[in-house]
Amino acid sequence: METILLTELEKKVLNNILHNEYQDYTGADVIDKATWSFAVTNEDKKLAGALGSLCKKGLAGSHKYKGQEPCCWITKEGYELISQS
Repeated sequence: METILLTELEKKVLNNILHNEYQDYTGADVIDKATWSFAVTNEDKKLAGALGSLCKKGLAGSHKYKGQEPCCWITKEGYELISQS
């Protein structure tokens, strides 16, 4: 199994997905549940870059729906990885 390394910024983003004021789910129920990207990145370019990196690694996802604010979510793999650290 391939070891996935996380930067401190990536860890912060995953934790922000799990624990932000717009997230209504707890524990594993948060997997694949969307939350606002601005709440996760705090509109910080470095954190936005870390979110992009997590998406490339398959640990998070993001989407911008036409006419709405961008959203993001944690994947099962991302949840398992951040829960272990």
